[in-house]
Amino acid sequence: MILEWTVDYAARAHLAVVRLDVWRTAHALHRWYELHGWTKVRTIELPHRKSGTLFERPASP
Repeated sequence: MILEWTVDYAARAHLAVVRLDVWRTAHALHRWYELHGWTKVRTIELPHRKSGTLFERPASP
């Protein structure tokens, strides 16, 4: 529900997309986001961070 609220809020603020950063190793979570309309943009690996997989979704009410 929080993600849906975020997407709606972004649309009302006239933003085009919502982006989120996910742990690189959370592959089941990656699949969940993809099943719920999120698109994987890229993955970057930084030695000091576990996150680095970027997802986005169009903002819509």
